[in-house]
Amino acid sequence: MKKLALALLLLPMFAHSQTPLSDRWKLLFEDKTTKTKTYVDTQTIEFLNYFDVQKNVCLCWAKTFSNFSNGTYHEQTDIHMAIALDAKQYGYKSYTDRKDGNVTKTNTFLIVQWNDIEPETNAELLLNYCKNLHK
Repeated sequence: MKKLALALLLLPMFAHSQTPLSDRWKLLFEDKTTKTKTYVDTQTIEFLNYFDVQKNVCLCWAKTFSNFSNGTYHEQTDIHMAIALDAKQYGYKSYTDRKDGNVTKTNTFLIVQWNDIEPETNAELLLNYCKNLHK
């Protein structure tokens, strides 16, 4: 009986092992071939008239999960991004890489390096998502 009770308590934890995120995270992209998922935080999106050298910018957090095996994702990247809606460019404010829950690399950028958003990429999906919210 104790084992059954313990199993019922642990079941919700294992049920979320594939995507251990709260409801605030929206699935933006899933690649079934590589078993990679990218989410955007719906509660911390911020729109600014000016940021760095860009106008009309969306600041947001994204998470990417990869290296799926044995029912769980083993690698995660958290990215704080700036998306220039009019210029169709993106840049990183910071990122953290994790492997099996442990931080492997982290970086914060004092100056955002702006990159063009290429068609049919996760960055373009994020750009369109931000544009739709900003209407």
